[in-house]
Amino acid sequence: MDYHYKEDVNNHTNWELFFEVMDRIILFFLGSVLLLSGCKNSKQPEGYNSVNIIEYVNVYDENNRILTAQGSEYDYLYFGDNKDKGILAATNNFTKTYSYDNDSYCYTVEEPLSGSLLKTMRYTENSIEELVLENNKDTFSYSFSLYYDKNKPKYKKSIIILGDDPFSDSRYEEYYYYDNNGNKTKKIRHDLNTGEREETYKFNDTDYKEAVNLVPSSDYKQNIECSLKQTVNDTLISRITLNGVLDRVMKEYTIGKKKIKEEFDNGMTLVNKETEYEENGLRVNVNHTLRNTGYSTDSIYYEGNKKVKHIYNSDYNGTITLEISEYDEQGNIIKKTKKLRWESDNEITR
Repeated sequence: MDYHYKEDVNNHTNWELFFEVMDRIILFFLGSVLLLSGCKNSKQPEGYNSVNIIEYVNVYDENNRILTAQGSEYDYLYFGDNKDKGILAATNNFTKTYSYDNDSYCYTVEEPLSGSLLKTMRYTENSIEELVLENNKDTFSYSFSLYYDKNKPKYKKSIIILGDDPFSDSRYEEYYYYDNNGNKTKKIRHDLNTGEREETYKFNDTDYKEAVNLVPSSDYKQNIECSLKQTVNDTLISRITLNGVLDRVMKEYTIGKKKIKEEFDNGMTLVNKETEYEENGLRVNVNHTLRNTGYSTDSIYYEGNKKVKHIYNSDYNGTITLEISEYDEQGNIIKKTKKLRWESDNEITR
């Protein structure tokens, strides 16, 4: 039973995306660029302003376990009315290494990030640990997650170093509790900076007045979240209160073969909509989020449990991102292509 909670072993994190973009911008303005003529993938990318390509050469041992993933990364920038002119803005070569315990469920992955950062991931049968070091000694970020199973976290810890003052950092841990049916009943959040603890109790089909009498006394701050459900015209409606006040409303229903889940705030304004369906043999998950600052839409396409396409667009910053992933027979990624379209050709820094 292998439930390592990741999309694939070669995916970059959000931190890597940040550093990739910053490296791209710096190199562009320093003039360290090459004209695309005669370069790899010089074809105009259908109106996209930038294209990032990472290709992997994966090496396996006699047990068909991946040992190394040698990555070659290319950053292209396109300009002109038809985006038919471009430059190779940056290249990067790196190697991810894998080491295994005798237990096949346990292994470690080391990957150099941009600059002086090194990321180490540790996977076991029921946990994931990530450590990012700067200059191979200073902690940049750390996270640890322990699971009962794939969809049931037991414990999480996260540390992100934001500055020289420890109290400016993000440091917390969370504990999760469940009933015999697998429903989450309690969460404890501990702020590691201030020492403050907060307990949140969750009740299904129980109103607030009844739930108050079921919560044990505590010296810590307590929240009581109650969910009352009803079905109206094939729509499951969940009204969720927090400490006796309506917090949000969830609606779940099906249209054809599409499963839809909507979330409304306490004023019944739609804030999030998730749609799941199948298309051309792929499982599709679309997440549409609305905020005061605008909307964003995430569309992710899966073949089996592998993400093969990801489309993201937002009117907040006006960008559209298309990401395509390809895998080898063992299920490890061999190529990732990420295309980005800016709202304006002049907004290079976005």
